Amino acid sequence: MTTPFASFFVRHRAFIIILLAWTAVFCGVRILQHDSFQTNAYDLSIYDYMLWSTIHGDFMAEPFHGYWGTHFAIHFQPILFLLLPIYYVFPGPILLLILQVFAGAAAAFLIYLIAGRIFQGGRTPLLIGSVFLLFRPFLNAVLYDFHPETFFPGLIFGAYYALAFKKNKGLFLVCLALALMLKEDAAIFVFFFCAYMFLTQRTQRVACAAGAIAAVLYFVVTVQFLIPFFRAKAGLPGSFEFSVLWAGEGMDVLTLARYILLHPAVLLKTIQWSAAGRALLKVLASLLFLPLFSPVVLLAVPPVLILAASKSEVMQGLGLHYFSGILPFLFLSFVFGLKHTDGFFRRKRTFAKAGTIVLVLVLLVAIANFKWNYLTPGRYANLGEYRSVKKCIALIPEEASLAASSALIPHIPKRKNIYMLTDPREPDFILVHARVTPWPLTAETYREYLRKLNAGNTYQPVVALGNVRLYRKTSGPGG
Repeated sequence: MTTPFASFFVRHRAFIIILLAWTAVFCGVRILQHDSFQTNAYDLSIYDYMLWSTIHGDFMAEPFHGYWGTHFAIHFQPILFLLLPIYYVFPGPILLLILQVFAGAAAAFLIYLIAGRIFQGGRTPLLIGSVFLLFRPFLNAVLYDFHPETFFPGLIFGAYYALAFKKNKGLFLVCLALALMLKEDAAIFVFFFCAYMFLTQRTQRVACAAGAIAAVLYFVVTVQFLIPFFRAKAGLPGSFEFSVLWAGEGMDVLTLARYILLHPAVLLKTIQWSAAGRALLKVLASLLFLPLFSPVVLLAVPPVLILAASKSEVMQGLGLHYFSGILPFLFLSFVFGLKHTDGFFRRKRTFAKAGTIVLVLVLLVAIANFKWNYLTPGRYANLGEYRSVKKCIALIPEEASLAASSALIPHIPKRKNIYMLTDPREPDFILVHARVTPWPLTAETYREYLRKLNAGNTYQPVVALGNVRLYRKTSGPGG
């Protein structure tokens, strides 16, 4: 007798096999990234420290914003509480890197299931799922450190699938609740998603209205009360760390939101149309502009405008994990746009295979844009110096203060007195690697930093192993 699970596996075995292979490959890539120093304190170690410190009795604390204290003063991300049990069993940054791959795999499987319902089987869902797995902006997010926002696409797909096809209001609201817990700005995107669902799912409007109301209340409570509370407790000024990216110092989020609603022209003037426009054009072109054939693409407008109006170049370029707020709406509109295109040609009886051909073209574009360099040995040339870094770390006393290259910090055992190289404090030890990415320093600034370190009298070299250097302060606790 065939069990439901076995029957489900048989129906979807082709994509499940693809998905398992993709997951295995990119779990391996993430470990190679980490061991070749392609992960960073910002933001992998931030979340690693938050979980570690909470388990050890210090509520969501991390040291990378100039103080030792809760990160909830920066971003409110209660989803991390749900990660504590598994982190307790498997502590460390590798777990977070792997979880991000699993989140991406879950999102891919859900968009595959959604496509299966819309296209009623055939090869189209498998091709759509494959496009998603190879989609470059998606991979950019999955392969960049760790960010809870990367769970957003899967939760939105899950919410859509639960309500549109399963009519499961409970699961719909659970997915929305988890999405809200990712970060405070997720509430904005959840609100518009619920508004769309309210208009399209007429028999489920109570659940959609409940989700929209919950999103508004959650946003107000978070930005008006919770984050300011944690900031005051940490002795930090202002009500929101990053309001300066959209407004002047001192303007809280709700004041900024009200001002924009009453003066929309101000928002339009601040948008970096060239940077965001180029990025958006590339993304749409890679999907052959099919998302534009569905009104669902309008749900991508709020996250695009928020990013484009910021003063951050990475945000303006819609890059890395910031794209996670756009991705689910872009791909839902892609699926519906493909369905509309396929239906148009079928009704005309002129080109019955048009939808399949278009999808194959999109898949070929995704293959061409795929991050093939992540599968080449040259990408991980620094693996050979992993042992050198570990030997240097072993020479640093546990009680000593330490500043290190951002890419080395995820490998250093947890300590409260650890700093970025940009920190003005003078630590007992400094650990650097000449060949890793110097971010947040520029390459030129990093070279100047190393020159001054070698030429000055404050620090003396302890050991030099290849490109790795450990320095000790000539006087003080570590001297």
